[in-house]
Amino acid sequence: MAKQQTEKAEEAESKGGRKGRRMSLGAALMMPPPPRVNDNMDVKTLIKFTVSALGILYGDVATGPMFIFKSAMRDSSPATLRLDVFGCLSFITWTTILLGVFKYCLIILHADNNGEGGQLALLSLIPQPDDDACPPWLARNYKKVFYLALIGTAFLLSDGLVGPALAMLAALEGFRVAEVEYPAAFAGFPVESWRVPVTCALLAPLFYVQRYGLGRITAVFPALMTVWFGSMAIGGAYNIYLNPSVLAALNPAEMFVFIARRGFGATMNMLSNVMLVASGLEFLYADLGVFRRKPILLSFTLVCVPATLLNYFGQAAFLLDANPTSTPALHRLTANLFFDSFPSWSIWPLVLMGCIVSAAGSQSAISGCFALLDQAISLRAVPTIESIHVVGYGGHGTFYVPVFCFILFVGGLLLAAITQDSEILSSTVGVCVAGAMLISSILLMIVMKVKWNFPRWKLAAYSVVLVLDIMLFLSSMAKLAELAWVTLIFSIAIVYIMFVYVHTWEDINKALDDRLWTLTQVRQHIRQHSQRVKGLGVFVACTDEEVPHVLTVLASRLPALPEDIVLLTVQCMKGLPFVAEEDRVIVRAVDPSMGVYRILISYGFAERSADVVQALAKAKKRGLKVKNEDNVTYYVSRYSVRTKREHPFYRRWQYKLYEALSRNTNNQVDALGLPVDKVVEVSNVLIL
Repeated sequence: MAKQQTEKAEEAESKGGRKGRRMSLGAALMMPPPPRVNDNMDVKTLIKFTVSALGILYGDVATGPMFIFKSAMRDSSPATLRLDVFGCLSFITWTTILLGVFKYCLIILHADNNGEGGQLALLSLIPQPDDDACPPWLARNYKKVFYLALIGTAFLLSDGLVGPALAMLAALEGFRVAEVEYPAAFAGFPVESWRVPVTCALLAPLFYVQRYGLGRITAVFPALMTVWFGSMAIGGAYNIYLNPSVLAALNPAEMFVFIARRGFGATMNMLSNVMLVASGLEFLYADLGVFRRKPILLSFTLVCVPATLLNYFGQAAFLLDANPTSTPALHRLTANLFFDSFPSWSIWPLVLMGCIVSAAGSQSAISGCFALLDQAISLRAVPTIESIHVVGYGGHGTFYVPVFCFILFVGGLLLAAITQDSEILSSTVGVCVAGAMLISSILLMIVMKVKWNFPRWKLAAYSVVLVLDIMLFLSSMAKLAELAWVTLIFSIAIVYIMFVYVHTWEDINKALDDRLWTLTQVRQHIRQHSQRVKGLGVFVACTDEEVPHVLTVLASRLPALPEDIVLLTVQCMKGLPFVAEEDRVIVRAVDPSMGVYRILISYGFAERSADVVQALAKAKKRGLKVKNEDNVTYYVSRYSVRTKREHPFYRRWQYKLYEALSRNTNNQVDALGLPVDKVVEVSNVLIL
């Protein structure tokens, strides 16, 4: 296998990158590893993963009934109540079926890359420009597609900003109902005086415990979520039994009746609230690698969809039974509609369980954000901020990004303190949710056409979902007049940082092109000009160069080089989420007589960055023959960017922002886990 991979590497080098000095991203392409979890699992394993998925994945779906239906009824009146209720229920039902069941469960869950899901995994399925399978139109527009995936990632990160605070506020609003039913219990402590401070106080431990991985805590989530979904289903079914006429809303014709009678404006407003039933579905897809397709499909279609739809219909039945005769009475009734629709004796356990479910449900969004950021770091789309690998539920790996965790915590506190109401806060997240779903549909359409070679009629059939995504996105834009601009600005800021980082790295690569040596030049220089001193020098490439730039700099300025030289390149495989262990390290003897070797370390975009020290130990078993392994020095580059004055303002600002980010984030030494006492860092000033 190693010999075969070496031949692949040599073949890729012979084809050449830019001026023959760089490696193609397809150089030494690894054999795709098997999925981490076999989808053909036995019944016992299937049940285990299904129950686990129920406890981890559906936080947004589980907490949605607490605020979505009441938000959709905010602008209703007694005169239009029945029309609004039936239209809302029909929109909720068919949005859940078309997006949740059809789009995500039946189609997009099949768009996995060796078992991994998520928007960056979806992007990796699209052929790159240097791939023979890439059509000309895609090759010309691949960079736009790449940026589109980054925008979708930013939208999902913004969803993580709002989700925890929204779920907590919605759960604690249940104490309003408890205060009405049991006023003596709140004597001297009115709910409105402590509800928001308690929400903020509960957010603190939620984000603090992220650093510990939640391995043991999440073990209780499946049982908790099962009870929660069961309670919602029973409560909804009871109200439907009292007023079964609401089942008429299952007829999709009710949507068109609503559109015809209420008009375009009211329809867009209704959709902007209803689309939140799809919140969290992108994180469902992102966690595909942990729980696999069948468990997600079973838990979502057999538990989540029936339980939530029963509850939405139950709330509608309760509202119609109450039959409010004035607008103020209607608003009072819808203010706490979820909790009011249950019997008064169940309020206390329901509110307490809702708080716990909100905390548990927020975990999927938070951990999903961390996983997305870690993938973006691997793809060099964001600065190399610290990302820690911790143990999640069932022993699977998850990530903790301290800087972004702090940002989510502070952002959640501010949003909760400013809005103070779940109905208001829910208006901020719609743009991000709808934008992420629309982008995933566009990427999926490209995969269908280019990768799966779907016929036109199948593409036309899926276009129904695409049209729905477009309508939901356009309707969510109406919320910009409220507070949706907050999360949109947050998304734009993340996207801008991504664009700055990607563009600047491209400019650095171009600036280094003429300064890089080839392997032939290295051999000639060592044979003709260089003296050798005892020691092993590991020269680490900063980008995808064939010969590390740090070696070029030192060899041209120093009279001597180490006796043993290793040219080390670490690359992230954009097209693979994981790299098989046996293919992770490739060793090539460049000039054994002169002690020059080359090592290529590869890792997938869903993995942690490579451990260079361990990779060297593996390389010794695969042909690396050095004499001075106990006297090793690692040479790395650090680039400082300066800009020419003739550049336009936006370009100068781009480089200054990149420089500020680079100075305050991890360097190569930290990212690769190099021993700091054995590192020589060479700073290079590049004038771009």
